[in-house]
Amino acid sequence: MLATGGSLCAQDNTNAWLRYAVRTPIGPKWTLHSEPDFRTRLGPGTFNQFLLRVDAQRKVASVHTVGIGIVGVRSVSNGRMPVLEWRPQFTWSTRPVWARDLMMRGRLEWRQQYTSGSSETISTLRCRLLIQLEAPFRRDAQGMRSGLRGHGEILVRAYRTTTEGTFSDRPYDQSRLAMAYVTRLSGHVELEGAWLWMFRDSSLVEQYFRVGVVHTLGYKA
Repeated sequence: MLATGGSLCAQDNTNAWLRYAVRTPIGPKWTLHSEPDFRTRLGPGTFNQFLLRVDAQRKVASVHTVGIGIVGVRSVSNGRMPVLEWRPQFTWSTRPVWARDLMMRGRLEWRQQYTSGSSETISTLRCRLLIQLEAPFRRDAQGMRSGLRGHGEILVRAYRTTTEGTFSDRPYDQSRLAMAYVTRLSGHVELEGAWLWMFRDSSLVEQYFRVGVVHTLGYKA
């Protein structure tokens, strides 16, 4: 997934974002989702981040999916010591039978963040709530083949061990809005092009153009 973004505030936060998501079905109910993710700043200053997310997901009662996994993150900004982070997480999502094109997802993340070479750790419990709506142009038995996809997400900080750091005066980390065009290139590959807005506070709004690829292994037509 490649994305570029520009901040609407004075600081230039233009970024390149590369992410490749792989979904591997394991039996009729389980799926392994793995997602390597690399981000780097294109404007003034330096920022590099590598993220790896791995989830084991299970279908429940045909319309619900639950997942458990872990995320590893390594970030470096402006020549500072690397910041390392681990995020054990639990995810629930559903597509209601009464609204085929609606998807709702909730995610709990326990974030353990520390600077390389330091014993100080910042622990955060974060709740992520997402609502996604699709407007298909074409569909088949596997779902939408092409169409529009919009979503809104809010990331709420439920608990933190310190009040220091960015956004400490607000009850949420950020909120996001996105509108995308989606097309399925084959049964295996879905391509998405999206505009994404990230709202952190009144003085910082980032917008990204994002191109994403989701690759499903073991697909059977």
